[in-house]
Amino acid sequence: MPVTTHNWQERRGALVSSLGWWVGGWSLTTLTSLCFIFLLYWFLCCVKLIVTASPVEYDVPKCKKGLTGCSINPVDGSWMHTITGTYQGIGKLAAAHFHCHAPTCLSIAMYRCDKDVKICNATTGELLCEEKPIYGGTGKIPKSMQKYDEPGYILQPPCLWGSSQYGLEAPVDVNPDKYVLGSVKTSNASYGHHGEMAWQQMYVVLDGEE
Repeated sequence: MPVTTHNWQERRGALVSSLGWWVGGWSLTTLTSLCFIFLLYWFLCCVKLIVTASPVEYDVPKCKKGLTGCSINPVDGSWMHTITGTYQGIGKLAAAHFHCHAPTCLSIAMYRCDKDVKICNATTGELLCEEKPIYGGTGKIPKSMQKYDEPGYILQPPCLWGSSQYGLEAPVDVNPDKYVLGSVKTSNASYGHHGEMAWQQMYVVLDGEE
């Protein structure tokens, strides 16, 4: 069977998401405010990595000394692989859910920096959101959710912004005229594996739509 190769850097496409809402017991005011929240996918930089299956998947190598992106995890001494990206956002953040899949993903963190910063990270920016998997059966599940604290399950809490009425911080401005964003993802690299994801699923409020 012949092998077909493609120069993917010269091919362009569009990502389209279709959303459906079930609404019950909410006022028209609440429903109207929901209509102005948009779903976007921001990809943590996959350039110079081997991409498999989709533009947001990459290979994590079996780490060893001297391999780019590899370091020792200070928590347990295992190998850890890190990728980073600096990019522009849009609007104001309402929710962030990062694809930090078990059992390899260790953490994903997003930072905000002044627009002139070339590399946005923990050193140069302000932490907006960090997600780490919480494993069931470890006693680390919040008390309000302990009935779900079972071995074999995982909790991946998102970052949320909104009304102070619900105990939330105000949506965060990430206007590209003022800021750039940076993300850092770490994965366990004791063994090499394919298909690690670099999705950042974002819900944003566009300027003028609050």
